[in-house]
Amino acid sequence: MKKKTERKKISFRRAGCLMLVVLFLALAIGLFRMVSGRHALPSSFVLLLELSGELKENGGVDASLPFGDDDGSSSLQELLFALDRAEHDERISHIVLDITGFQAPPAALTQLRRAIMHARKSGREVTAFLGGGAEDKDLWLASACDTVIVEKGGVLQLDGLKVELLYFADAMEKVGVAFQAAQWKEWKSGVEPFVRNAPSRESLEQMGVMLDEIFRVYVDDVASARGIARDTYVIQLDEEPLWSPSDALERGLVDGIAGRWEFFEGDPDRVVVDVRSYSREFYHGRSGSGPSIAVVNLTGQIVRDGFPLGPDMEGPMSEALLQEALQQALEDEDVRGILLRIDSPGGDALAAVGMLEQLEAAAREKPMVASISSVAASGGYMAALAADSVFAEPLSVTGSVGVYALKPHIGKLSDMAGVSRSVVQRGRHADDYSIFKPLDSEAMGRFMAASGWIYEDFTGAVARARGMSAEEVELAAGGRVWTGTSAVDMGLVDRTGGFFDALLSLQRMAGMDTIARPPMKIYPAPKSLLDLLFSGNINGAAGQLLRSVPGYGIAERVHFIGEVPRLSEPYLGGLHSRAVMPWRIRVR
Repeated sequence: MKKKTERKKISFRRAGCLMLVVLFLALAIGLFRMVSGRHALPSSFVLLLELSGELKENGGVDASLPFGDDDGSSSLQELLFALDRAEHDERISHIVLDITGFQAPPAALTQLRRAIMHARKSGREVTAFLGGGAEDKDLWLASACDTVIVEKGGVLQLDGLKVELLYFADAMEKVGVAFQAAQWKEWKSGVEPFVRNAPSRESLEQMGVMLDEIFRVYVDDVASARGIARDTYVIQLDEEPLWSPSDALERGLVDGIAGRWEFFEGDPDRVVVDVRSYSREFYHGRSGSGPSIAVVNLTGQIVRDGFPLGPDMEGPMSEALLQEALQQALEDEDVRGILLRIDSPGGDALAAVGMLEQLEAAAREKPMVASISSVAASGGYMAALAADSVFAEPLSVTGSVGVYALKPHIGKLSDMAGVSRSVVQRGRHADDYSIFKPLDSEAMGRFMAASGWIYEDFTGAVARARGMSAEEVELAAGGRVWTGTSAVDMGLVDRTGGFFDALLSLQRMAGMDTIARPPMKIYPAPKSLLDLLFSGNINGAAGQLLRSVPGYGIAERVHFIGEVPRLSEPYLGGLHSRAVMPWRIRVR
């Protein structure tokens, strides 16, 4: 007994020591950043935007605050705010984009293009450097700049756009797993990979329509910016998918060729400030009082409360997290209005309904305008229904007004594994929805009907919020997705426009001065490392520290694989209704 007690004491001591080490590291890193972040910027400098990896809408952890995470990447909102401020910052002599391995959805690329062109109109010269392996999306973004330089020795892969989907029905059948689906309605194709081996006619049609529109805008933008005939550029894409830098220069797609060191280090007198350091300046100098706008970010999958967050605190949005953000915005007397910024494909249907109720209550107290970024589909679009006005990017993916539900059954898998079961039940239907057997026709009918109730509630909410008849809603619904431009035509969105267009509309609605940008307060408030520690989220805090450790990317993936059983629990428990977009388009 004494040995067990001693072991417990030792384990507690180890845990305490670990906590002290983590806290010490957090304090040391935080103090260093606090001091370094407050250095005044030079009187003249080049603003550098390093664009690599996957672009997120907003940061889960505030790297511009003391004790924040700094992995070198910037969010879409941080880039948009920085470029907007740079328009009027006379210290900035030049803006440079370093585009290498950059991943962003079409609507995010067009938002950045527009911000770059606004900066150019204000007199800022903008240059893009395309790193080796540049693709269509990189040239699309770079073409908004005054000058495009491609890395010496690299290859440009300009081969057009595609949508690629994988279907798992046969693969799962081989391991004894199958699904039954309730689909409302025919355009709600998110269930298809689980129950089919090829896309339906409806799925192919809507993917083709979306891809046609994105491809049209991409080709028009590049051809116009580079002074090439549209048809000529399309022919070039089809004739030769791989381009050498000299070929791209000869055809007028780029303006020059340079090595990376030559371009970035060749001028020792040039002072360069990265966008993260530039952003820190206006975080430290922002006003804490006076009339302001609350920016409430609804990003990622919509989940029920209790859904686990990853180690970097990025990802899903829960009802509790949204409620906390709205409560802070409503209680702040300086906040005159709420800009609801949505970048979500939807998710759990029940959670989406709860969020709509929260947002409607908030909109009754303060004016609210919704700004759709890259995607606001299904449950994400449902959130926009609470707003007084809805803006969307022309290439935003929205709509998907529909619901699907999946019922798994693993009877064959259990037979293959030699598992048998015995059931004792009270009530005729007690075993109808067991995971070990498929639904019979009677149970399947009830399953379909229950999902239909959610669909009827969804379409009813659209009709009330958008002032549409049931017939008009049904034409736009059925699970079909639309671009922002098409969504305006269908009555789902009020107008096309970006973040700052929505902000200006909200300022007018709230009776605020529209000459200058108002102070903005971001919710949910970005978490610093100390916030995570003192809130008891040790996993989140550890994740932030691990970002600086070599091999973190591998560790992150191992963590996710370990979480898969826990993340899958809602699906393996029986019935689960989803209001989520069926797929997403990436420009490669």
